[in-house]
Amino acid sequence: MSIFKVALRKADTLQRRIRRQLYQRRHPCERTTPVFIVGSQRSGTSMTLRVFDLSLDALVFNTQDPRAYERGMLHDPPVIQGLLRGSRATVTVFKPMHEIQRIPRFLQKYDGLKIVWPVRHYADVVNSASRMWPNFLQTVRAMTHEPENAGWHGESLTEHQRDVLREHFRDDTTLLTANALFWYVRNSFYFELGLEDAPQVRLFSYERMVQKPREQFAEIFDFCGCPFTPELTREIFDSSIGKNARPEIDPAVDELCQGLLERLSPLAGVPG
Repeated sequence: MSIFKVALRKADTLQRRIRRQLYQRRHPCERTTPVFIVGSQRSGTSMTLRVFDLSLDALVFNTQDPRAYERGMLHDPPVIQGLLRGSRATVTVFKPMHEIQRIPRFLQKYDGLKIVWPVRHYADVVNSASRMWPNFLQTVRAMTHEPENAGWHGESLTEHQRDVLREHFRDDTTLLTANALFWYVRNSFYFELGLEDAPQVRLFSYERMVQKPREQFAEIFDFCGCPFTPELTREIFDSSIGKNARPEIDPAVDELCQGLLERLSPLAGVPG
């Protein structure tokens, strides 16, 4: 990106921030709704956060914001609750990507919490993640053999998830297969934590979000209780779907991921 484009984007961000602050001072919301955006990495969570960030009715805390996070992890509840009390926005949005495993705790700590969980086809996630994190194989190895030393990646893994890793991660496992296993682990938390019975948590299909952005984001904003206008989705395109050839994933792991995708898809609004 050229220096000119970077400067233009920064100026646009600053202008939008000032407009939002002025709007929310004039139209303060008495009680903000906390919204957490979660999901497997490279599944559209940043895109979702950006759409909220375009809304005058939202206050967004990006993962680099030290007021809300430390090393990508949310600060303790008293800090986050303080940010919520100080918010004048209709919704206050966070992206605790590293903390899917803590969702039951979040639901207990934050009144009125809404959790938005985009689900993207594992093939596109694997391709994208493998390009972005070429050394990720070591992380999945640690999750398999020493989850207690794998940081948030290995936190609160269930016995089923550990069994899957032990069965399918081998010395000759490729980066592509490792990323597929990670996609499985992160998205399987939805069922492992019993979240299908939690109305505060909703799955949304990434593919539908980029193919029918107005329709899908209208649903997301309605779920969160935030006003929606179609221009918020003006920067969304569907060119990322099937952009690269299908990755060569170990057949057993591919079958595992496909089975989970078929369970998640109807819950994410994908017609059967």
